[in-house]
Amino acid sequence: MDVDESTIMTLNYSAMNGQPVTKEVAEYIVHITNNVPGRIVELLTPNMNKPIIRSIEDVDRALDFEVDQGNIKKDWDEYLNMAMNAVNDINMRRITYFLCRHEGEWFYPMDLKQELGLELEEKKLRDELMLLHKYDLVEMRGGRYGGVFDRTLKKVLMKQYGDILGLPVNDFDAYFRNDSLLDYLKERVRRLELNLEETANLKHKLNALQGELNNLKGHYYEREVLLGLIKSIIDNDGGLTEGIAVTDFSYKLSFFLEAGNEIDFVLESEDIVIMAECKNYAAENIYKITQKMVDAFADKARHLAKERFDQKKLRLGYFSKHGFEKKLKPVFDHYGIIFGS
Repeated sequence: MDVDESTIMTLNYSAMNGQPVTKEVAEYIVHITNNVPGRIVELLTPNMNKPIIRSIEDVDRALDFEVDQGNIKKDWDEYLNMAMNAVNDINMRRITYFLCRHEGEWFYPMDLKQELGLELEEKKLRDELMLLHKYDLVEMRGGRYGGVFDRTLKKVLMKQYGDILGLPVNDFDAYFRNDSLLDYLKERVRRLELNLEETANLKHKLNALQGELNNLKGHYYEREVLLGLIKSIIDNDGGLTEGIAVTDFSYKLSFFLEAGNEIDFVLESEDIVIMAECKNYAAENIYKITQKMVDAFADKARHLAKERFDQKKLRLGYFSKHGFEKKLKPVFDHYGIIFGS
């Protein structure tokens, strides 16, 4: 089925199961399942321990369940277990995950050896790649290898073998969600009516952010908030990003002022600059976010705006992963700060 047919199927099947989804959520489900009907059904089929799907965040939680203990995991485990009996299991996971991560790209065996630092003779590497292809874990085209046409395999590998793949432990949940959303936004960009240069520029920004998420060992919340704002720009949602076009923005993480103070990130367009503070405190510690901290943020943001962005309209955002105490709302309102979690 093509994407449109799969979206209609998703809408109909979700309604049949008593948990109808919106077109946006259906399109997201189709994307992360590569519009494979069986995967769509598995993701939408209710289970006692699986979240009910009403939003994109619910889809990510349902996918987490499926690749951790559901039918999608069971399906892929059959292929992975067969391949492990024939191929060095660590190499198998690393090669398969690398090709999944570089969806749409194709690599010769010696390119893979260099990229992954594999200590294998060329013949041995070629033999192992042929076996991975035999067990449907990689694709082959003209002597080059690429990831299989099913994004759920990457998710199973992430969930089951994060230690071998060097994925973050403390911030794994955020990493898991951001990986799906970035893939989805890159697909959305492809469908926007932009010229080639504008499309390439926007994809470059998303690839750069994905690289930071892939290589970072902490501070994921700032990237998560930034990613949400970029999605808001692409979706034209308004709010903090109102008036910013997809062809007209740039961002910088950890923006340092001359006095040594730091803004978590700055996102700017031709006429607007957004400065944001992000707090990833545990739920029991949100009381530590005080008026003094908000005052300090507003002060340093306005100093930076005056120094570097004097001709642009300043917008301020303050984000806390687990929310705020109610007493801070008048403080945010006083400074015109948009706050969220």
